[in-house]
Amino acid sequence: SVLMWIMYSFAFKKVKHKYETSFIVYKTFIYGVLFLIPVMLLEHSAVLQIQINVQTILNILFLAVVCSYMGYYFWNISLEKAGVKITSNLILFIPVISITTGIIVLKESFSWNMVFSAVLILVGAYLTSVSNAESEF
Repeated sequence: SVLMWIMYSFAFKKVKHKYETSFIVYKTFIYGVLFLIPVMLLEHSAVLQIQINVQTILNILFLAVVCSYMGYYFWNISLEKAGVKITSNLILFIPVISITTGIIVLKESFSWNMVFSAVLILVGAYLTSVSNAESEF
């Protein structure tokens, strides 16, 4: 998945001057759905277990529109504004924010492994940002 994410970021960089961000995200979703239909058909036993009702449809729409579409839309905008290198470095902070939020909001137990992991992430992000500082990727 990391390789696909890198490929997506660089592919977006090439077409961002030709098309609007919302159009690129729309096309990404259409092709994603078309290529995932065969996979869904192979998993037909799992698909048959889904109970289709209003709640299920609303949940799928929420995940598709709010989580996925808006996530890709804002990712693409940040790629336009900040570039691939900075945007990719910022996504590294998600686990650090998740750890911090989990401890503060969800009252999850603290462990030194979390601190060690957060430090590794921060050091990696720092080293990536200072190496080849003039490079835009």
